[in-house]
Amino acid sequence: MLRALSVRAARRAPFLLALLLAPALLTAQEKRPLTLDDYGSWNRITQVALSPDGKWMAYAHQPNDGDATFF
Repeated sequence: MLRALSVRAARRAPFLLALLLAPALLTAQEKRPLTLDDYGSWNRITQVALSPDGKWMAYAHQPNDGDATFF
């Protein structure tokens, strides 16, 4: 009985190991350096204002290239 369990466990070990390592292998991509062209797609928050009672906030979401959106 014990021998049968160890044989089954040995057969499952490679599958379980692959299952555990798959997410790490899929996310291990080579990172590329940033270039000047990348900065145009970034955004920033500007013109932040709070209401006097602190319940509301307004801000502008502004891309580096293009017009801002007021929230």
